[in-house]
Amino acid sequence: MNQYLNLQELRPVESPFLLIGQLFDDEMSLLTHEYRRHYEETFVKLALKSGLYGQIGARDWYREATTATGIRMHAKFVLKCVELQALLITPIAPHWSDYIWQEVMQKPSTIHKALWPSVPEARKALTAARQYTRTTEKEAEAKCIDMVKQAFHATGSSNLDDKGLVQEMKTFGAQHMKKMMPFVQGLKKRLISGENPENVFEQKLFFDKLEVLQESLPVIRKASGLSSVEVVNVDQDQLSDLPQVAATSVPGCPTFHFSNL
Repeated sequence: MNQYLNLQELRPVESPFLLIGQLFDDEMSLLTHEYRRHYEETFVKLALKSGLYGQIGARDWYREATTATGIRMHAKFVLKCVELQALLITPIAPHWSDYIWQEVMQKPSTIHKALWPSVPEARKALTAARQYTRTTEKEAEAKCIDMVKQAFHATGSSNLDDKGLVQEMKTFGAQHMKKMMPFVQGLKKRLISGENPENVFEQKLFFDKLEVLQESLPVIRKASGLSSVEVVNVDQDQLSDLPQVAATSVPGCPTFHFSNL
């Protein structure tokens, strides 16, 4: 297994679990149960989203969070992630799954003899904590906008003090700083391009989003292969009623959620 997984770069299996790892473990459980439900309902695309892309997204979040906080990933959670992905994708990609199972995980026999993974139900407290940590990223974005706005007004131009911005961002914590840096750079680029500062700081766009989307509906339907597409305008206080991915969208950078009806 060491040929593929360098366990020395991970925290030992016997080491205590930190909250970040518990949040990752809880999300893997949630996605595993989602996958089974979708697959039993023959929603293969949704099953693939939970069993593969969702698990990859959860893994990436865990890796970024541990890197930002200066700790290593826990070996138990990494191995569990690899094993779960192999098992969940077996009905869709059996050869790939069996390769991971036998060659990478060094299991004694083929994955086709393995049982369905037994994972606990997601814990409401951990799920809420995970959602809270992602909500704080939106709060960090608001702080970044205020920070860039103050720097802009202080200099009177788009030639902002990068060192000063970096020093202020350090107060956000390493995890948020890493994620917010591209966001701040995006604000700076818009200012440098000559865009109206008011539009930048209020996250406005040059165009009417609803109008553009309405005009683009025929193209969207054809390109996506969907029979029906509807554009709905939602206020900020209604985000809690939408899929979680909606909270990560910003003006000019929409997010997408697909589901079978």
